[in-house]
Amino acid sequence: MKRRNAVRLTLRTIEKAAAKPTSYFIWDLDQPGFGLRIEPTGAKSFYIHYRLGGRGFPSKKMKLGDVRSMSVSQARSEAAEKLVLARKGEDPAAERVAAKNCLFVHELIDLYGSEGLVRLKGRRKGEDMTEETAKYTMARLRNHVVPVLGQLRLVELDKTHVESLFRKVGSGATAAKTEERTGRGAVVRGGRGAARKVVRDLSAVCTFAVDNNLMKANPVANARVNKVDNERKDYLTTAHVQRLGRALVEAETSHGVPRVATDQIRLWLLTGLRRNEGAALKWSEVRLEHESLELETSKSETKRPLTPPAVAFLRKLKETADSAYVFPAKRGDGWFTGTKRYLPLIMRLAGLDRLFPHLLRHTFGSNAISQGLSIPLAGALLGHANLRSTLIYAHVQHDVAARAAGPCMTDFAAALGAPTRDAFGGERSNAADGGERS
Repeated sequence: MKRRNAVRLTLRTIEKAAAKPTSYFIWDLDQPGFGLRIEPTGAKSFYIHYRLGGRGFPSKKMKLGDVRSMSVSQARSEAAEKLVLARKGEDPAAERVAAKNCLFVHELIDLYGSEGLVRLKGRRKGEDMTEETAKYTMARLRNHVVPVLGQLRLVELDKTHVESLFRKVGSGATAAKTEERTGRGAVVRGGRGAARKVVRDLSAVCTFAVDNNLMKANPVANARVNKVDNERKDYLTTAHVQRLGRALVEAETSHGVPRVATDQIRLWLLTGLRRNEGAALKWSEVRLEHESLELETSKSETKRPLTPPAVAFLRKLKETADSAYVFPAKRGDGWFTGTKRYLPLIMRLAGLDRLFPHLLRHTFGSNAISQGLSIPLAGALLGHANLRSTLIYAHVQHDVAARAAGPCMTDFAAALGAPTRDAFGGERSNAADGGERS
């Protein structure tokens, strides 16, 4: 039966079909049950809509392919064949499902890379991953999962394989294998943190497989592995930051480190921005008059309030700005990407064991909370859409806590007759100052 809103699907019709906030279908006038699905991202694919057993039975939709892999005439011809099978009571998807059940894990990962890289939860559920997120996701899957599980068939994959993968990635076993295969310049590491990310990625792949009738259940769901990052304890204390500040100046004046690199580090620490959010920041995203940022893209909230020190720092940089980027590249029109080359030197000058952009973000968040800022306010500064993300940063720095708790304990110390320190750091006995003695 033809739909009242059907149109004749042609190349011109397909090209003119614009993306909308939600996905929608355009159905073909010439071939009932054949249509085009347009995603919010602009992706377009051919589908058939059919029903087995006549009225009263559930209807099904089946993807034939996207507009890049097949022409409208090829899609219409294949749709006609599949719909004939459906009218005979044969499920046109059955053969495909049977064939895909024989897929290897490495083939499923390839399929996921072409059709499944979407967000599975949050406010942007169903949207395509950003290019960078998709790149790192596929790198983890291919560098860690494929060497361990790639030759398993989907029907063989179970929770014991997932647990084995977690142990191998966590111990660094996959790093040794993949470094040889990826070639010069590629660094693939394992570790517990990497293992958690890899297992979460594999869970998303298996969810994709279940949603597409390629697997009956997600084997990651019942695996005895830790998929959640623990509370992070890495941060720089005030003393560390003081040493870092001196090291940045020394790096500029005595070691030829460009000011654009040291200023990127300063901005990361003053704003808590993620690595590329800070490094690739544009002046069009900076709202100095409102003391805020409005990022073009982000994995979470795009609007961020700025602290007064960050505003002052950006105002100073603005005085000499001559590029669309806050930190312009030395050559070309892009942004400066060379700071990572100088981190080992700066780390050595500052006497630090570790130094990387997310450590500075974590220092910003934990210091804000240690100084008494509420979790929601700290989350706003960090751009967290979910306060559970902020809780990862919500441990109190020991030196700040000790200073804050000192005055609270003075009365207790006096009551106990215990020695305390006066304002100048000298010890004195509370009992000797007239405290009661038993």
